[in-house]
Amino acid sequence: MGQESSGAPCWRLPILLLLLCAILLPVRAQPEFAPYSIEQETDISTLLSFVGEGDEGQRTRALTRLQELQTPDLVPTLLIMLRDPQAERRAAIIRVLGVMDDRTVVPPLIAVLEEEDAAIRQAAAEALGSLYDLRAVDPLITLLADKDLAVRKAAVTSLGNLRDSRAVEPLMAACFDPLAGVYAECVGSLGYIGDPRAVEALLDALANGNTDIRTRAANGFASILDERAVAPLIAAAGDPEARVRSAVLNTLAYYPEADTR
Repeated sequence: MGQESSGAPCWRLPILLLLLCAILLPVRAQPEFAPYSIEQETDISTLLSFVGEGDEGQRTRALTRLQELQTPDLVPTLLIMLRDPQAERRAAIIRVLGVMDDRTVVPPLIAVLEEEDAAIRQAAAEALGSLYDLRAVDPLITLLADKDLAVRKAAVTSLGNLRDSRAVEPLMAACFDPLAGVYAECVGSLGYIGDPRAVEALLDALANGNTDIRTRAANGFASILDERAVAPLIAAAGDPEARVRSAVLNTLAYYPEADTR
């Protein structure tokens, strides 16, 4: 028999060399990638996708970023993009236009109020309330009769933001909307406008069975400051709901003649 060779088999040598190289050679550092940040994004389409499809935090950050990117060509670009056939994308573009510091967007947004899609009309109504341009008052008043609940509520809220006296009587009429959500928004908007013509409507709301409506009515009298509200407000200081009582007491602080003791 032949003599067995001593030492490691030859096939082991390459493996040992590879292991040795792996130990001795420095490990090449992997490139570091910064996490994605909406605040650093410059692509309008990407930001619009966050406005239209992101969660509330992403939407807010994307809107803020678009405001920061107000280059001279941004608004014209957005107005061209407003022709997009996809409703969700158009609604996102409208929300962006609502935060632009550019009043040239008002007429196109007013025109959009006549769109068939309710989500588009709602977005336009909300945007016009953010721009504080009184050209929107009459078109928004017309929208108070819209067939869609969300659109009516958006019109009511925006009219309150605009605080124009032309909206007082239409808002008082809208208080008869059968849906409590619209009524509550009407009461709040009448309070924001602060016109004395709304006193009776707010007094009725102060006696309403809905807590939110009573709270908004009580807050509204802090703007109107009418002596006819004093006695009802003092009576409402005993409301069973803490939220209403708090609103009433805060409002009564604006009425020196009121004695709640």
